[in-house]
Amino acid sequence: MTCKRFKKILENLHVCDITAHLPRDHKDHDKLQKVRPLLDYLNRTYQENATNSESQSVDESMIKFKGRDSKKQYMPAKPIKRGFKAWCDSKTGYLYQCDIYTGKDQTLNEEGLGYRVVMKLGGNLPRNTHLVFDNFFSSLALMEALHHRGILATETVRMNRKGLPKELCPPKPKTPEERRLAKENKLDPGEFTYRFCHPCAVIKWHDTKEVFVLTTAVNPTKMEVIQRTQKNGQKKDMYCPSAIAEYTRSMGGVDHFDHYRSSYSIGLDWQVEVAQSMGRKRNVGSPQIRMCLEENETASHVLLSCTGVAPYMATHLGSLRCLRCHHASIIKDVLEFLEELGFV
Repeated sequence: MTCKRFKKILENLHVCDITAHLPRDHKDHDKLQKVRPLLDYLNRTYQENATNSESQSVDESMIKFKGRDSKKQYMPAKPIKRGFKAWCDSKTGYLYQCDIYTGKDQTLNEEGLGYRVVMKLGGNLPRNTHLVFDNFFSSLALMEALHHRGILATETVRMNRKGLPKELCPPKPKTPEERRLAKENKLDPGEFTYRFCHPCAVIKWHDTKEVFVLTTAVNPTKMEVIQRTQKNGQKKDMYCPSAIAEYTRSMGGVDHFDHYRSSYSIGLDWQVEVAQSMGRKRNVGSPQIRMCLEENETASHVLLSCTGVAPYMATHLGSLRCLRCHHASIIKDVLEFLEELGFV
């Protein structure tokens, strides 16, 4: 198949009925209407095949894209700075549900974007599920809405949110008397204080700096002993509220998902380099390489650990530091391709 024929077929592949699309000036226009049926189908499939988990985490993920699109976001603090922002609901790295951010919603309710995202992704979870998320989504109204649905939640929170007690985070002292009182009331590392008003508890804990957590899932008086690494590398025991320890254990499922997804990225640059170097030297018959293939190891393992590749690694692949091994897939596919070309 020629390249032009492939592109022409690709242009005419659709997952929806484009004749039923609403115009852009329509109030119900969806910027994702061309892929919305596929997203809905995938979300249903994810949930049908998911195993029940006691906790879930909601976070944002970036899908790399550098083209022109109104939905593209720029986030300089993220590893992937330009692309589509996706909201993901995950715990162990298995994606439970996701949605794509398409820009400011003109019909957004007064609770805000974070409220809408969490209620859409986590509002249909089973009762007594523990949901964790960071301070981007947090609000007192969201915690009360989740508790009304029987969903427990823990979140880091910004103390300027509406309805939170101001005495836990007083304004910056200006007079000498205010500075003296602030110094007397300052918490030492490992100390904490809290305020409770059913169903929510706000916890203030001093680690290297003050940490604020809002929870409906954990008793605010419950403590745990954790270990903190000091500057000299030694471990030191420190008291920590159980709500913060549980948040740390449960948060990060979306990061696991991003890690797993990066292992299956589509890229041909590293494959060209490996194929050309192996094709020139024809060293793929090394017993150690064949042993690795029998164990179904990845290309990263072969390139980093197999001594059969070492003699010509530096000449044809350069330094390992510049080798993009995170794009590696099963090297059997590369060898089968070389066999078809007659190199092996």
